[in-house]
Amino acid sequence: MFRYCARCGLIRNEKAESAVCPVCDISLKPVPGEFLTKSGLMFLSQSARTEFENKIRESAEYDEITGRQRDSIIAQKDEIHKKEVEERVQEYQASKPHKECPVCHSSSISKISNVGKVVKVGVFGILGAGDLGKTWKCEACGCKF
Repeated sequence: MFRYCARCGLIRNEKAESAVCPVCDISLKPVPGEFLTKSGLMFLSQSARTEFENKIRESAEYDEITGRQRDSIIAQKDEIHKKEVEERVQEYQASKPHKECPVCHSSSISKISNVGKVVKVGVFGILGAGDLGKTWKCEACGCKF
């Protein structure tokens, strides 16, 4: 279903009825059916879309300045969003615990799987129980911890 912003003239194909304009932060309105195909998935033609865009611009709610700056406002908001995501990723990377071998201090470690522990005990019996309390294995020196 196509929806539009009465203030800036943005037209989007939005499924959610509660969709909000990314430029103006107001609720998007549904495009009248007279401009769309029966399914509502497409405009009748490019001229129908142009006619609807002109109708939006002529309405009292339309803000000419916001309409002209719409693309730059979206680009600015996208850039801010990207920076926020990058900051969150960096915070996560900094807070993520860095595991290392307690013997050789290598960071080349791998997790010992529970399936591997069960198979080892099943094959070797009590002799294979050495890994049961261990979670990690150092790839450099072989230490299990």
